[in-house]
Amino acid sequence: MKEGFIKSKKNTRIDKDMQKVISKKINRRLCLKNKKHSILRAFSLFGLVGWSIGVPTIIFAYLGLFLDEKFPASFSYTLYFVLLGLGLGCYNAWKWLKKEQSVLDKEDICNE
Repeated sequence: MKEGFIKSKKNTRIDKDMQKVISKKINRRLCLKNKKHSILRAFSLFGLVGWSIGVPTIIFAYLGLFLDEKFPASFSYTLYFVLLGLGLGCYNAWKWLKKEQSVLDKEDICNE
């Protein structure tokens, strides 16, 4: 038995559960460390996130400019629509990244 490690009868189930969780995380980390990730996949991920945020922002900005010209008001449609486009773009990117992560987790050979 290692020094400083006291094993009690009450905590054996908790210790086993904790040991399983830790060993699973260590195995996953070691497996992922040995796995080669494509740099092109990383760049495509960055590019796709940029496009998914930028395109809605620009489209909504032009829509705001159009509304500002056609329907003058005391407030700026452009500002509101840029913020709306940015919010929708970020939400879209977040959903897409979450979906990609779940796909990668399912494909991951390291998972048990």
